[in-house]
Amino acid sequence: MRYEIVFSGSGGQGMILSGKITAEAAATYDKMHSTQTQSYGPESRGGMTEAYVIISDEPVDYPEITKADIIVALSQDGLDRQIRHIKDDTIIVVDEEFVNTAEVSKYKTFKAPFTNISREIMNSPISANMVALGMVTAISNNLSKEGMIETMKKNVPNGTEEKNVKAFEKGFELGSK
Repeated sequence: MRYEIVFSGSGGQGMILSGKITAEAAATYDKMHSTQTQSYGPESRGGMTEAYVIISDEPVDYPEITKADIIVALSQDGLDRQIRHIKDDTIIVVDEEFVNTAEVSKYKTFKAPFTNISREIMNSPISANMVALGMVTAISNNLSKEGMIETMKKNVPNGTEEKNVKAFEKGFELGSK
């Protein structure tokens, strides 16, 4: 089994953190092999940012994404950059407020207002990625909820753990429907 996940968006949306949490949780809690690579523009905010995660039950021999099983896009540019990684059964997860899925409408798509949910929970869009991570965990069948939550709590800023878990739980609930 080789499972490939792409997190794509703009700088400041937490895509690299999402990839780090996913790869670490898969390796530490789910006892899978995982690798995470990233790519980002020179801007500190607003530029291109992507994280690529591969989870496997065998050592990962080629650490680059070939065709994604899940693509998470929190910006339109983020989705547009990942079209080349789509295969027939790719699942696309998007923030419905910022991403138009007309071009990928033939694929299984999960849409939710990640940023709005984050604003409700945190009074900020900062945890939109955690809402998306919750949804990805629910739909992937390759990640344990407990492992993702424990890893997330270790990787978010001190004092924000409870609200980030709440954001994750909301995304998990949406993905379970």
